Amino acid sequence: MNEFLQSKYFPYVAFALLVVGIFIYVTIREKINLKQAENGEDKERLRQAMLKALPGETGLRVAYGHWEDVQYRGRTRRTTYYCYGLAFDSSRLFLMPLRYEKDLIVPLQRPVLLAAESLGIAKCSILKDKNGNARRVRTTLHDKNGEKFLDLDVDVENTRDDRYHPVNIVQPEECQQFCDLMESMCSKVERENEGLEERINQENAAKQGKTAIILSVIGLALCFVFPFVSIVLGGIGLFYAPKPKQVGRVAPPLILSALSLVLGLVFTGVTVYFSMTL
Repeated sequence: MNEFLQSKYFPYVAFALLVVGIFIYVTIREKINLKQAENGEDKERLRQAMLKALPGETGLRVAYGHWEDVQYRGRTRRTTYYCYGLAFDSSRLFLMPLRYEKDLIVPLQRPVLLAAESLGIAKCSILKDKNGNARRVRTTLHDKNGEKFLDLDVDVENTRDDRYHPVNIVQPEECQQFCDLMESMCSKVERENEGLEERINQENAAKQGKTAIILSVIGLALCFVFPFVSIVLGGIGLFYAPKPKQVGRVAPPLILSALSLVLGLVFTGVTVYFSMTL
């Protein structure tokens, strides 16, 4: 036994056993959570919380929604978790941000009515199972000015994996009904705001184009003296410059940014060459 522990194979066997153990643990935990979800306790608590927050409303379906907002700052990754209670019928959607504290549901504000008339852009993407039923509905909503104010996922299966995923809720019917609502709402919003998304994209492209021009002009001015700076500014300019598929042509910001990058590379190469030959 001691010989095996000291052999070169032991670390590999130990790692394999660890991986298998983690897999078995995760699988068993998932099955336990889904089993607990079948009793509907978390779903009923959510339903009661939504109905209490909407007195006088009847005939509303209730669902659980969530979103994970991932932001990168350098090498740092920051994830913010959001939980929502949803109540809806064939034309209206009430949304209430929530916080879960153990077995308590804490509303963060009163339910907000999201109607097609108040939206400027509405997008939804739907993941379906092999039978064509919705498994996940991902929704993005913008106001009349094109400002995004909501990202939302509604999943069939939600399991209590950690404190950031606090519920065991299985909601196949609610997910499909929410899918039907969002498909109808997105179509209506698109009809009533025809051309809005294209106009907003053009305005954003124009703003980014100005930024790219400023950066590329500075890069061109410095390419003879500080070519490395020209490379950096040209690269950033290429990132901001409107792409041909956005504006239908190769725009000046893209050309200037590419020129700044290329000249920076050329003069960097020249500088390195002469420094090595002298």
